[in-house]
Amino acid sequence: MKAPTTIGRYTIVERVGRGGMGVLYRGHDPDLERDVAIKVMSADLSGDADAQVRFSREAKAAARLQHRNIVTVYEFGDADGNPYIAMEFLKGQSLASRMRTEPSLSTDAILDIVVQLCTGLHHAHSAGVVHRDVKPANVWMQPDGTVKLLDFGIARLASSSTTKGKDSPGSVSYMAPERFGSGPVDSRADIFAVGVVLYELLAGKKPFEGDSPTVIAHKILQEPPPPLAAIAPRAPKALVAIVDRALKKAPDDRYATAGDMAADIELSRRPPPPAPAPPVRKKAESSTVVDHFRFDEPIRDIAGESPGLDGRRNWLTTTRGGRAAIAATAGVAVVAVILLAIRPWSTPVRSTRDKAPEAEKLSSPQPPPPRPPVEPPTTATITVESVPPGATVSVNGTSITAVTPTSITVTRQAATRLRLTKTGFAPSDTSVTAEAILSGKIVLRLEPVRLDPVTISASGPYPFEILEGTRLLSPASETHELRLVGKRTLRLSAPAVYLDQYVTVDPAVRQQWSVEAPETGTMRIYAGDALGQCRAFVGTTDLDLGPWNPLFLVPNTYKVRLDCPDGKLRQQIHTVQAGELKQVKFQ
Repeated sequence: MKAPTTIGRYTIVERVGRGGMGVLYRGHDPDLERDVAIKVMSADLSGDADAQVRFSREAKAAARLQHRNIVTVYEFGDADGNPYIAMEFLKGQSLASRMRTEPSLSTDAILDIVVQLCTGLHHAHSAGVVHRDVKPANVWMQPDGTVKLLDFGIARLASSSTTKGKDSPGSVSYMAPERFGSGPVDSRADIFAVGVVLYELLAGKKPFEGDSPTVIAHKILQEPPPPLAAIAPRAPKALVAIVDRALKKAPDDRYATAGDMAADIELSRRPPPPAPAPPVRKKAESSTVVDHFRFDEPIRDIAGESPGLDGRRNWLTTTRGGRAAIAATAGVAVVAVILLAIRPWSTPVRSTRDKAPEAEKLSSPQPPPPRPPVEPPTTATITVESVPPGATVSVNGTSITAVTPTSITVTRQAATRLRLTKTGFAPSDTSVTAEAILSGKIVLRLEPVRLDPVTISASGPYPFEILEGTRLLSPASETHELRLVGKRTLRLSAPAVYLDQYVTVDPAVRQQWSVEAPETGTMRIYAGDALGQCRAFVGTTDLDLGPWNPLFLVPNTYKVRLDCPDGKLRQQIHTVQAGELKQVKFQ
């Protein structure tokens, strides 16, 4: 199948891969000068009305979601009867790919990934969108550590690893029990899938495995997963409890929201609080009377508030120096009577239940020592806005795919520089300060600049077109004269000679530009008599060249292939230079 040259307003750069419902291309948006990912519905599903309705409905639902942990959908359109979705082009790799490489992810890295995954899902669920296919292949890890959730609501065709549930296809190993028709399906089915992903990241294996989708489905419905604590003994107990709760068979027993699950994961990362200090015990009683005899005891006895002297007399008489203590008691009693006579009668007599402050200090439990300060997170998320919106954001010199307003992740300990650019406005630069991290937002105002005109003179030895993206600026001709405003990226196109060249003209550099289309070289393909029934093809677009005609090609490296009735692969790679005759021979 030939790759299209354009889809909508986007120029197709390359084919990236194929999914369950469509083909994925890397495209270029000429208006915003950025790469995009374009998913086109498969042609073999063009007659499937249900598939088209589902593709359209779910694409529009995903387009409503604007969150840093969800892939951004730019446009939903139709190209020659085939629906397509244009979304941000992501760098990095899927979580599924990362799980197959070494070294393995650390526990902190795993929790960072799952917390971001839960955060994105919580936003989607709040907007009424249920993903229904959460799995490592749909979790994208960018180089800066940001996690993106892909393929929102895009149903997948049944295969050896998938089956159809009540509402939509999905990977069996990550499907909740209710997906098999055991009950209504809501956002808690996604929480079950996150539990499976977290289990798999910690244990190195899925909680439900089998030789067929039917066996896996039976285990999900009827059997508990193998205990995570036995498979991953180093996993914190709090984290094991989180996984167990997420994998409950009944939705009501799981987390109510993905945000609740993310909050518990964050709490599990904090160190446990220190144990409270043991209470200070009273000084052990001594057998010596003078160690325990207090001045206020005879006062309480005289006031009639103690149980009487019998208990004390018994204690005194059985203690060393008892007689001396009795004499001392009598003397103290006399002093007490005198003191009571002098003390104003309005002063309340202290009860036996009222302890002296000094005794209270000794007997009451001491407060626990203060907890050590919790280490602040090493990263923070801030929102970047511009006036006007729609500016391209560069972080430390690297452009990101999203435009303002958007969210970025910054490292607290490292300096972060931002640059916002937008056509017709001067670039705006700033550094992320501690105040910006605390407020969680940066707003930059872009100043408009004067758009000077630029004059372009273009010529070549053969007719070619000048386009801007897919918009034709000048029809095929050997000479062109154009006058444009502002910085522009032009495309020189001549399919007959394989010309597809981009040229950027900028009035800030100079106001008059001269562009030359490259001179061509010639390629001639030869084959023996035994290969006379073959057809020759050149390039990745598989353009049929017919029976051994001479080709005029712009300088480049080309792959030459023969398709023959015997099915044997025959191909060569050759570089064509300007003005050169390149002979390609097949034996």
